[in-house]
Amino acid sequence: MTPRAVAARPRARRPLCYNARASRGIGPSPGPATPSSSREPGPLADPIAYLDHAATAAPDAEALLEARPFLDGAWGNPSSAHRLGVDAERGLREARRRLAAALGAGRDAEVVLTGGGTEANNLAIRGLLRTRRREGRHVVASAVEHPSVLETCRDLERTGDATVSWIAPDADGMVDPERVVAAITDETVLVSIMHVQNETGMLHPVETIARAVKRARPDIAVHADGVQAFGKVRLALAEGGLDLYTISGHKIGAPKGIGALWIRPGTRLAPLVTGGGQESGLRSGTENVFGAVAFGAAAARATADLAAFEERIDALGARLRAGLVELGGVGNGAGVPWIVNVSFPGVKPEVALHALEERGVFVSTTSACASRKGKTSHVLAAMGLPDERIGSALRFSLGATSTGACVDAALTALAEVLPRVRRAGRAGRGRAARPARA
Repeated sequence: MTPRAVAARPRARRPLCYNARASRGIGPSPGPATPSSSREPGPLADPIAYLDHAATAAPDAEALLEARPFLDGAWGNPSSAHRLGVDAERGLREARRRLAAALGAGRDAEVVLTGGGTEANNLAIRGLLRTRRREGRHVVASAVEHPSVLETCRDLERTGDATVSWIAPDADGMVDPERVVAAITDETVLVSIMHVQNETGMLHPVETIARAVKRARPDIAVHADGVQAFGKVRLALAEGGLDLYTISGHKIGAPKGIGALWIRPGTRLAPLVTGGGQESGLRSGTENVFGAVAFGAAAARATADLAAFEERIDALGARLRAGLVELGGVGNGAGVPWIVNVSFPGVKPEVALHALEERGVFVSTTSACASRKGKTSHVLAAMGLPDERIGSALRFSLGATSTGACVDAALTALAEVLPRVRRAGRAGRGRAARPARA
């Protein structure tokens, strides 16, 4: 077979947004890379300013190194009775303990490992409804949920397995606890409100909502999608009113393909996947030991000094938001500092995104799960924003590896591309407005 021709890249430059905590030993080795149009991955065009942490975080090298023995040493099936299996099971047990500690959740047996946040959300919603069929099938959820909650509830509506009351947010994207409680009926069995909104960064008072729901109806289960909050927000689930909480590994530097659902003792769920009875019968299938150990390690590292993270990310977020506003951005909600959603009227976000990418700056339009499907933001629409704002929104998101240099580089690149993108947009509208020749 003739080797595929590759295009040589100029000298590799150091990335601006990776630090030793996450990047050491991670990533492709320097060398020739295929053109960007190829399907083959290659080294990144450095320096990069990565501001898409809400989509996925840079790998945490130390967490991956800690998990490495479970690929080339203790690689046994954790259900096996021999030493290799016992060693793998111990790794799982420690991972669960670390996740429970990071959640402030008490006993590690309450953490069920899944293939990611989407599966955990499905297990929470579908699994709960299957056990409560005789009590009711009504769900209360916000209109700004992640698609893994939104589409799951819609599917259950289509099949007649649930009725759903959708709670619209206010103009800032906040869900009012009083409106959630007001939507409860005699048939309500589940309330699901995400903790940190993945597009706007709005921090919802999920514990306040849970306590209000429990005062009205103690038997209702309350679920929160905590994927964008875990590892960044202090949690004490054992002391609160939530019954179910979803987390995902790759948002904090663990590999993709690992997530978990915390379940309060006494909350009954039916499994979605049956078979060997792993994960206390709630998620059959041989466990992803490497992913679980890396997830536990990344969680322990992310929550080891949240005070320092908060201080640093507050400053970076304020710096980013101020710079975006100075460039003409209009903020869409004022949420957590690590997710900033702004609109640039007159700018096509996809064009701006790729222009920034050419300069080594990586951002998003809507959520990563919807951006490549060309969907407009259901979140900004639910907030009642005008079409021009919705159609010109960009999301900038920070994480553990973000630096001031990263933020400054992104703002500099944006200042360079915005005038060109706006001119291109005006020219395109002008051509579209001209009548066709006969």
